[in-house]
Amino acid sequence: MDYLDNYKRDNISESELNAAARKAEKKKNVLGKAFQKFKDLWALLEAVMSGRMKIPGKTKAIIIGAILYFLIPTDLIADFIPAVGYIDDITVIAMVYNEVKDLIMKAKSKGII
Repeated sequence: MDYLDNYKRDNISESELNAAARKAEKKKNVLGKAFQKFKDLWALLEAVMSGRMKIPGKTKAIIIGAILYFLIPTDLIADFIPAVGYIDDITVIAMVYNEVKDLIMKAKSKGII
């Protein structure tokens, strides 16, 4: 299945989540501060998908979109371009994180993530 097809659904497979986590772990030096934001987004989505937390469908779709965007190597700025390839990925992660930051803090305070 093409990753772009996933934008049309409100779910993400466990293998896609794991692929995103592996990519983030490999690129954590490039991601800098966005690495922790990505991990928080991933943890929130994992909590939602496991039923430990409920969030609006639109919010879930936005988080899934950000994770899938991160997975696509040939997005707006191709990831293989040295020094600038992850700028768009970092921007998307930061924007989505800022949108759901309150949910992340709530989940952390309740020990959900």
